[in-house]
Amino acid sequence: MLAEQAWNSRDPEVVCMAYTLNTEWRNRSEFISGREEVKVFLVNKWEKELDCKLKKELWAFTDNPYSSSL
Repeated sequence: MLAEQAWNSRDPEVVCMAYTLNTEWRNRSEFISGREEVKVFLVNKWEKELDCKLKKELWAFTDNPYSSSL
């Protein structure tokens, strides 16, 4: 997945280009607006979280999200 590859590059320039100029993020109690704030956020995040990785997987799929296999 492209999002996963961009995130795991740990390059804030690459990651922020995957989002719109006016993107809005929420990280716990922190609110981030725009690509420039995303870059600053990611630099700070990756300085503290050295082993942070994004992993996207499809866990389950069904035509009816309300159905149960029980």
